[in-house]
Amino acid sequence: YHFSFMRKTIEESEADLLVITGDVFTFADKSTVNKTFEFLDSFGMPWTCTFGNHDEQNYYSVSWLTSTLNNFGGNCLFKDIQDDDVYGNCNFVINLTEANKVKQQIFLIDSNRYDYIQFKGYDKIRDDQIAWYERMVNYTTLTNGSVVPSLAFFHIPVPEFLTAYEEAEKGNPEAKKIELEKWVKNEGVAAPKTNSGMFDKMLEMGSTKGIFVGHDHINTYCVDYKGIYLCYGIKATNRIYFDEDLMGGQVISMDSTGKITINRIFHKYSELEGK
Repeated sequence: YHFSFMRKTIEESEADLLVITGDVFTFADKSTVNKTFEFLDSFGMPWTCTFGNHDEQNYYSVSWLTSTLNNFGGNCLFKDIQDDDVYGNCNFVINLTEANKVKQQIFLIDSNRYDYIQFKGYDKIRDDQIAWYERMVNYTTLTNGSVVPSLAFFHIPVPEFLTAYEEAEKGNPEAKKIELEKWVKNEGVAAPKTNSGMFDKMLEMGSTKGIFVGHDHINTYCVDYKGIYLCYGIKATNRIYFDEDLMGGQVISMDSTGKITINRIFHKYSELEGK
């Protein structure tokens, strides 16, 4: 039933790459995982995903999920190096190349899950992940001779998502509202209580032009904050809590200069029943 609903969005997108920003599963077994990945692979388009806070709440380990994706094959572009010195389970880069040069990059980053001891709630992107991001940008800049524009996808928003919204509402010129269909803030920003500095590092490096997250199911706003788009995705299905008017997906395009264009796709479950 939910595959049929997702199919409407995926086929309409005509995308070059499908990215899912976490909370793929909750209370799922391995059979559900394999069926879902086979479904995603069936469209013939490259696809990948990052993990959300609920992806550890299943009848298997996050390590098993990572290994399954690493070895899935087909059109799956997930490739986390396990047992490295980078915290988390899905930190990797997809390079978009032309004539043996990297033209654009897509960063998938594990925003991690929970830490009730040190961070008192949602975990944060850790220092070694930020150092890894910096190494990747520096390496590409060195080998290409210039900074390469990139996009970043992870699940839990950084605290600047709230700051950007508040500053946009005040009319701060550093926080420009991106005019998109159904631009709303319907709930709080469930960011980590501890700011790890991921956003500041991205500002410093000058590569990443947009951060796209999930997590907050009925927030869809997008703000250009200090030159970086901070943007929520669109919820893919009606699992857990939802707004029936805010489900589907969005198509993100970035040109060679790093300029971003976003088009949104919305569907309702009633379409499956022909209503």
